[in-house]
Amino acid sequence: MRRNPKVVPRGVRQLCNMFELFIDYYMTGLMCFFDEQEPFPDSEELSLLAKAPYMSEPLDVRVQGGPDIPYAQLLAERIMPIEQLLKRYGGIEHFRAIFSLYEAIEPTHAKTLRDLSKVGSLEYKNLETLAEAHDTTTATIRRRKNRALLQLAYEIYRRDIKIGGTD
Repeated sequence: MRRNPKVVPRGVRQLCNMFELFIDYYMTGLMCFFDEQEPFPDSEELSLLAKAPYMSEPLDVRVQGGPDIPYAQLLAERIMPIEQLLKRYGGIEHFRAIFSLYEAIEPTHAKTLRDLSKVGSLEYKNLETLAEAHDTTTATIRRRKNRALLQLAYEIYRRDIKIGGTD
């Protein structure tokens, strides 16, 4: 029996998208949310992170022209959505508190997210080696990841609603 799809609030979708960005394009994935010892990316790293999905392989051709936007302005414009989300939902310390709570309540899913942050390293060369280490399939890893990100995003969103935030 198939469940009816639920409407996901925009804030939850935005948080999920931000987490996906970290998992897919930041070298340490979500570790900066799980571990206080892992520094949060600085402005330049956030700028590169925000730009990463739109980058392509270098074509080895010189492109002439284009708008001459000052670097500081370009940096600020790229990182603004991420910084606004963090600020809107209580800052990095609040995110880390929710991630810590999630790790205590859902250790299996939290471990999957932690390990996904290591894909591409010597420990887990790719998603298949991660799935093998967890004694499961890549599809199950993806389902766990999606469920965990949705649960984390909803918890951060819900706690904001409780303290008077709006979306």
